[in-house]
Amino acid sequence: MRPRLRSTSPRWLLALLLAPGLACRAEEDFPAAQSFELDGFHLYTDFDEAVCAGTLPYLQAQRDRIVAIVGRDDPFKMYWARDGYPGCPFGRDDCTTRSDDGIAIYSDLQAASHEMAHALLARLGTPAPWLIEGTATMLEDGEPYYIPPKGTEDPGAPDVLFSAATSDDVFYADAARFTRYIAQKLGLAGFLELYAASNEGGEDPWAAGRRASVVAEHLGVDVETLEADYAAARPTFERHPNFACAYSPIAWSSGPAPALHFEATGACDEPWTVGPIFTDAGGTAYIIGARFDVPETANYDLTLSDEVRLTACTQDPLEPQPGFNGTLSRGAHTMQLTAGAWQFTSRVGGPVDPALTVDIELAGP
Repeated sequence: MRPRLRSTSPRWLLALLLAPGLACRAEEDFPAAQSFELDGFHLYTDFDEAVCAGTLPYLQAQRDRIVAIVGRDDPFKMYWARDGYPGCPFGRDDCTTRSDDGIAIYSDLQAASHEMAHALLARLGTPAPWLIEGTATMLEDGEPYYIPPKGTEDPGAPDVLFSAATSDDVFYADAARFTRYIAQKLGLAGFLELYAASNEGGEDPWAAGRRASVVAEHLGVDVETLEADYAAARPTFERHPNFACAYSPIAWSSGPAPALHFEATGACDEPWTVGPIFTDAGGTAYIIGARFDVPETANYDLTLSDEVRLTACTQDPLEPQPGFNGTLSRGAHTMQLTAGAWQFTSRVGGPVDPALTVDIELAGP
């Protein structure tokens, strides 16, 4: 088994650096053991272990979420490798390729939403590395087990990002901060125009000497003003991860006192189980996950048979706010839940006995 670099290294977009023939050979070399046809993409795995019942809906929801955000619906193939794909550069486990034969991503569950963002934007071209990776990091989901992208405590001036020659030189969190800043100034449509315009003619318009014209055309200011404005605004642009709530939904019971009851063992055939997740230590893990909608902001009583992670789902992916995202211990809790979508998750090594149960009801006066 080759070393897994996921916990310390960023994902990398391969894109146009692969010639069409090389991209074809990469797909031909993938030892597909299972295949699944989903809406807008085809999934292949190189392992025989069962793909759990909640996994395909989870991946479909991740793709559909990004399609809704960027307004692009380009098909792609997804190759899910047990131990990372050795054809990715720089020793990375995950990458995205584009060729005349189509778009392909090589990814596991953790990096899937990041690579899907690359795939759905791939036909807009290949702009500067900071813009490619900043956009994908801005759009990626923080599940199923989130590892923050590498960044610096002080992201510095944007010219640090502009000087990155490859995606391997990019601090992803820094790029996501600046990318979100631009996206909020321009709106999504204007930002995608900028993204597409940033690779016209095969030259990087963000390189020194050409940067002023693209900044003036799309942002209406000079570079110095852009950098000064960002420096002033940057403290409000810390990167809060998106939480897409892509797990299967559960509903409240009807009646005068609505309540929510959830029970699952983590067995692979249950609709709440997402996996398998192959760990660096050679083991296998699974996520028990469910989404639910809170009808009104109020205090709720939660009773848990075991520890779970509770997360408020992101309302605006271009401007995620720091909602609740924390671990609740086994037992009873009373806490305020804001109206909107939430999810709870539990990572397990296999079916659990007794089953995980979660009960939620409106707290009494």
